[in-house]
Amino acid sequence: MFRCVVIGVSLAVALVVPAAATGATTGSGMYVTFAARVCPDYADITANKARNDIQESLRDLGPDTPYSGGDTVNAILTKAEKANCAIIVPVDAVVAWHLKPNAPHQNYGLDAMDPTGMILDIGRQSRERIKGAIDEAATLIWNGPLGAFETPPFDAGTMEIAKYVAARTKAGKLVSVAGGGDTVSALAQAGVKDQFTYVSTAGGAFLEWMEGKALPGVAALMK
Repeated sequence: MFRCVVIGVSLAVALVVPAAATGATTGSGMYVTFAARVCPDYADITANKARNDIQESLRDLGPDTPYSGGDTVNAILTKAEKANCAIIVPVDAVVAWHLKPNAPHQNYGLDAMDPTGMILDIGRQSRERIKGAIDEAATLIWNGPLGAFETPPFDAGTMEIAKYVAARTKAGKLVSVAGGGDTVSALAQAGVKDQFTYVSTAGGAFLEWMEGKALPGVAALMK
């Protein structure tokens, strides 16, 4: 039984924390970075994609920069391994060439992405992997959607996982906590905002509290 599943912002970098772990952390928006790290073919496909700011900022920065990309990814993976945590990177994704409602799209495996397109949602296999981790979890912490949920059909991954979490919560099999980013809007769109154990509307403050940082308002009330 996992102690906790943490779903990070955008394209689902999910952190699975087993019962024996004391805790761990992960950043958000890091799908491209981790995908390139764990799948050399994906790294080759995206290496020359100039507009891929996430990959360039985390993976391709040189050793003389303040945040070397490869070092950042390796440090996170090493920390997760020591804490006996599994970082679930999507194995497939929904790719489109225009971000607009009902735009033509295609589901690609991680090793066969079209470099001319945009990854706008997690794929079918990735959804099943996340649901499998949720099945083994006692607690879920959700920060952010799994794709461009504001633009259908790229809301499919977010809607499916949100409804799955709500069903597990209703059945008494999961404690579900959500907040930060566009999480509340995404859950409202899925019609399950009131079916989670707790949903925070505090935005970034929720994330800071989860990190263990002191919040000025809470600190004042505790005096």
